[in-house]
Amino acid sequence: MDNKMYNPELKEAFLSTYYKGKTRKSTSYVFSYSCDLEYKYQKDLKDFEKDELNELLVKLAKWTTENNFSNRFSVV
Repeated sequence: MDNKMYNPELKEAFLSTYYKGKTRKSTSYVFSYSCDLEYKYQKDLKDFEKDELNELLVKLAKWTTENNFSNRFSVV
């Protein structure tokens, strides 16, 4: 998974405020997973509606381990 992001300036500001080192890198993967859906809906993850969040969580569940899913779910 590459580290593409929708609205990267906002995401980088969020990451630099709350996360450092490996945790920051791990957290940034959430934005890689959400990027396609953010472009699809033309809105940032922070503005997703319930159904859009559900779509993202289903996507995360398919592409991550149970432990990684728990970590990424907490970021979402």
